[in-house]
Amino acid sequence: MKPFNVKAMSWLSFWYTFIVTVTTLVFLYTLCTNRRMKRQKPQIRDLQSNELTANNTPCESLGRKLPQCIIIGVQKCGTSALSDFMAVHPQLIRSVHAEEHFFDKFLNHNVSLKDEIILKYMPNMPLTCDHEIAFEKTPAYFDGADPRDLLKMNPALRLILLICDPVRRALSAYLHNVNIGKYPPRPYTSFCFTQNGDVNETSDIISRGRYDIPLMRYLNIFPRRQLLILDQVTLEMNPLDIMKRIESFLQLDEFYDKSTFYFNTTVQYFCINPKLKSTNSGCLLTMKYRSHPNLSEKHTSKLQQYFKPFNYRFMDIAQEEFTSLQYLK
Repeated sequence: MKPFNVKAMSWLSFWYTFIVTVTTLVFLYTLCTNRRMKRQKPQIRDLQSNELTANNTPCESLGRKLPQCIIIGVQKCGTSALSDFMAVHPQLIRSVHAEEHFFDKFLNHNVSLKDEIILKYMPNMPLTCDHEIAFEKTPAYFDGADPRDLLKMNPALRLILLICDPVRRALSAYLHNVNIGKYPPRPYTSFCFTQNGDVNETSDIISRGRYDIPLMRYLNIFPRRQLLILDQVTLEMNPLDIMKRIESFLQLDEFYDKSTFYFNTTVQYFCINPKLKSTNSGCLLTMKYRSHPNLSEKHTSKLQQYFKPFNYRFMDIAQEEFTSLQYLK
């Protein structure tokens, strides 16, 4: 019987370990690359140019084009629900990502706008037919983007702005910031008010509730007829009315009717008919229906008094009144 060769076994163990390690690294690299490409890969529609679209209209030319409509805000005012409601219309085709953030984050102003759009923006636009409208939603555009960039991209661009009570918006933004780790889990009062008890105007959950200044910036650039301002209260109570207004604003074929939405008793909000959107019973993800912390009457009154003049200035600029911006007291 031959003696046990320790040296040979050591080399064999080394090469086995080496092969396993390399194989594992290659697998992990491939997995990460595939996931990254999956996130970046533009949405591909299973539609040939000679087929019919959802409303039985021939699709003679299928390609990517600049968005003709953008939901520009307001953050934490229900824009995710509005985007979902719009996406069920056969003529409205949503962009790849839930929020593109091109004009507030990814646009490099040291490079030509045209080159930036071709390189970074257009790949995220959906494939659309001639009669269809590409749209995207990034609520940070309202107070974080330069309206001139949007106008240069598409002078005929239609903008949709969904507003809500800035007091309620502040609480929703507070919960969101705590959930994503931007804020430590402290009471909302520590972010809404200073140590002296005054409204903390430097806090972003407060400052972003001033809608008057961003509106003025947009209306200095865009004609008022290209901006549709909607109220979250109406969206929550009567989504059909809101969607009919959008159909008219974008000159779409009539699609929405009483069967499009239903009131979901679990989430206590209107959701899309599951026949049109099967996931989550036609509702948003559960995290979108967080309960707000109870706000004391004293704090509510203080915040309302702070926002009241800005709300009325916004309505004066818009030449339109909104229930969300009018307080009873």
